[in-house]
Amino acid sequence: MTQKGRATPKLSAKGGFAEIVIIVAVLVLAAIGGAYYLGTQKNKTGSTNSPSLVSQASPTTADARRPVPNGTGETVNWKTYKDTNNRFEFKYPDNVVTQEINSQDTDVLISFKYPGSPDGCELCDGYVLYFKLGNLNQQPLKQVAETELKKEKDNEFASNVQPLVPISTGNYSGFTFSYIYQIKSTNIYLSANKESYVKIIKSVDDPQSRGYEKTIDQILSTFKFTP
Repeated sequence: MTQKGRATPKLSAKGGFAEIVIIVAVLVLAAIGGAYYLGTQKNKTGSTNSPSLVSQASPTTADARRPVPNGTGETVNWKTYKDTNNRFEFKYPDNVVTQEINSQDTDVLISFKYPGSPDGCELCDGYVLYFKLGNLNQQPLKQVAETELKKEKDNEFASNVQPLVPISTGNYSGFTFSYIYQIKSTNIYLSANKESYVKIIKSVDDPQSRGYEKTIDQILSTFKFTP
């Protein structure tokens, strides 16, 4: 039956079914081929091309595993101070002044004052390290440090006295405590044997954050007792 001016298309049931079968077959073959490709890729790489869910170390973590320089490279060309009696030595920068005192409290001191600091101000921008070798007299090093700590606690001019804590610097270990005596000061006690020890007092004023603490740590890392 036809409409006026337009022919109605004719499609047999047999022809339509054949076309559907062909389309389904093509889709099945495409699916099988895709599965085979993914399978072969997984066998080659151990995973598909989808984004990996395995976390990897970030650059920060990797950097943390690298050894941290101890400053040896920077101190290799520094000057070396040797005690008059050849009992100890350490390295120090060229801009540091050394003075041998040989008093009851100090054998030698080294000091740095930033150029341009106000005149008449002993330590407004800089640092001082005092070194004094002592005899343990069969006392434990900790007991010597605790006795010194008590003196500072009883000192009316010292404030904010901190407890005694262990310390390790260079090849030696010992004890330290800090306090405020006009500026921040720290006492350090190190020993290499049961007979002698060294008392180091550091006083630091760094209002411009010039990195004095780092320099001091480098100096102390080079300290060593000599036979």
